[in-house]
Amino acid sequence: MAIRCGTPKSFADAFTTDFTKVVNEAAGKDGRLSKSEAARIATRPDGGKVFADDALSFFEQSGQKSVAAAKLIGLEHDAALAEATVAAGHDGKLSKADAQKLPAYFRDDFSALRVGPLTSSRTPAELAADVTEAALRSFDAGTATKLSGPPAALRGLNPVASGVAHDASGTRLDVYVAGDTIYASRASDTPSPLVGFYRVGQVPAEGTGRAALRSAVDAATQDLWLTSESDARVRFVLGEDIGQAPITEALVRSKLGGAHDTLGPSLYGYQDSEFVKLADRTAEPVGDGKAWLDARASNFDPNDPASVAQAQQWGQLRDVLEQNLTDLQVFRFGTINITTLVVGRTAAGDLAGVLSAVVET
Repeated sequence: MAIRCGTPKSFADAFTTDFTKVVNEAAGKDGRLSKSEAARIATRPDGGKVFADDALSFFEQSGQKSVAAAKLIGLEHDAALAEATVAAGHDGKLSKADAQKLPAYFRDDFSALRVGPLTSSRTPAELAADVTEAALRSFDAGTATKLSGPPAALRGLNPVASGVAHDASGTRLDVYVAGDTIYASRASDTPSPLVGFYRVGQVPAEGTGRAALRSAVDAATQDLWLTSESDARVRFVLGEDIGQAPITEALVRSKLGGAHDTLGPSLYGYQDSEFVKLADRTAEPVGDGKAWLDARASNFDPNDPASVAQAQQWGQLRDVLEQNLTDLQVFRFGTINITTLVVGRTAAGDLAGVLSAVVET
């Protein structure tokens, strides 16, 4: 609810709409908000974090340790309306200049609410899916930054997702959100230098469809191998925000080079110490991605159940990619040990598809 030319009532109503959602989410099932829960509002990944000081002001003034969420919401609505009425003066209009007369904890709310709603329409499950996908992709591409220890921002926070498998590295992730930043804790069943805490990056925007696409591709590629002289796994890859740019060799190198170089050494089911980075590979002419997928789906031995099953799985992958991507193309890089990328454009303007490899001597 925007309040660009607000009145005290429009401000109080806009404030209460978002404040109610934030407080109820923070309070949880018991319907009571504690001071520590109020403080954690500041770690929200959306604009709702601006309400942390409003909630904390109640505890500072009352000395209480907890309060019913409904009571706090009513008290803050009345306070917002009363303070805004005084600030507006005789004309009954709450201008930007008038808002400077508000208490500090309402003043920042006014500034933020002039733009629009502050709370996200994303459910906790949707947020968990989006940030988990972003975390997996950061480890796929090797862009997550390892930290020296647990970051202070995670103190008192629970992960939004736990035990997430990162198959390519044999590690598991606990994924956290603190403010607008994603962190991850990485664990392993065997000694590994990869274990530790990482800063992943910012919480992604809503509506990109990346989590759903990864889930669909991962399901279609589970136990799928690209058969050649040395069979290779098939991995999901995504590069953000290409818009309507032509999908060229240079774009693929730019957007997917990190994922290629991080995932590539494990494609054959072992760690290839001699794997060649994308920047050092020559490229073949671009091919038709759909035709390439059709060939995999139709090439099978009818007397071999395993061969039939693999072809059917390639057909499932083709269908997923065709349903979610346009401009499907296949890129091959290198000689003898050739990495292969089948990629296209998502509706949100990302570059996405799969990475695999073949050996041709």
